Amino acid sequence: MIVDAGLARLATPTPSAAAARPPANPAIDASAIQLARRVFYQMNAAAFAAKGITANQLWQQIKLETSAALDAGLRWTHEVSGLGVFSIEPTGYVSRNDDKGVTYDPGIGIQYAQNVGQSLAYGAQLLGRWKPIDTLDIFASMSYDRNVFVSNPPVLAGASAATVAGANVTGTQLPNVPEWTAALGGTWRYGDFAFTPVANFTGSRWRDTTRTQYLSGYATVDLNFTYQFKLPAAKLEASLTISNLFNAQYIGFMNNSYFQQSTLTNAFYYPGAPRAVVGKIAMKF
Repeated sequence: MIVDAGLARLATPTPSAAAARPPANPAIDASAIQLARRVFYQMNAAAFAAKGITANQLWQQIKLETSAALDAGLRWTHEVSGLGVFSIEPTGYVSRNDDKGVTYDPGIGIQYAQNVGQSLAYGAQLLGRWKPIDTLDIFASMSYDRNVFVSNPPVLAGASAATVAGANVTGTQLPNVPEWTAALGGTWRYGDFAFTPVANFTGSRWRDTTRTQYLSGYATVDLNFTYQFKLPAAKLEASLTISNLFNAQYIGFMNNSYFQQSTLTNAFYYPGAPRAVVGKIAMKF
């Protein structure tokens, strides 16, 4: 029996926008951001002035995004005579994000970026493997991910009921984050030949923070065939991969925001990849 365990902690600033890269000249970068804010303010000066918001207040709202994370894992391996080798790997994590950039309307009639997003993520994964014989390896995994807002973004006094309702997100799952994912597969080897089928499942998710647009879960199956043989001076490997074997149709990706109100129109949906067959030949010397 073998037992391994680990623990990791990470705390780091996660800058966004122009701050996401080391500036060649910080003064120039800061001036560019300030100029953009000033132009945006001037274009919407009447709306901001009506709520008593100055250009300097917009500038002072810019903050550095920060995050802190902690994860822990364990691997337990045990061999049973006549049944093979079993291993179990549970992993858990928790992370906190502060001052995330959020684009929304606090009650002015204009949507603009503000560093007011606060969220908490936590979850666990269980990975299991069973090797009954040397030529067969079976594996399965299941993950639970909870990623929620821990506070509502602020709204201005006198904001409409729709604005207040749209900002009421405490405890709700972030957009485009499924709670459940799972996989099941295995590898069978026969001489120089290997066959690996894998089934993947992704649970349902929401497209927006107000939970008006629902995306169903989906499952896909992939197959991989590999054959290796040795040459006098190299090793040749030929493989054939069939992804999305049953040509499942689903929404695979969407470029939405961290805080995505249903009234925003900047989210785009991309279909998942259809069935594809890819062959490859590689030579290793």
